Amino acid sequence: ERGGKFTAASRDFQFAGCVAQLAMILRDSQFRGEMTTAAIAEIAAATKGEDKDGSRAEFVELVKRVQELGK
Repeated sequence: ERGGKFTAASRDFQFAGCVAQLAMILRDSQFRGEMTTAAIAEIAAATKGEDKDGSRAEFVELVKRVQELGK
């Protein structure tokens, strides 16, 4: 079987997917799909894990700021 369920992927993979998806939204990429910034914030918050240096929490806050801008 090709591919798999996003929800079955590791936390790190899911978080990286959120970062990539936000970049596509910000660039207004033709490949951005239907993902919303609200969904990105939810998934990123749920998959940030231990986050020793706080960079993942900072990303979640960045997504929330992008939401406020109407993206």
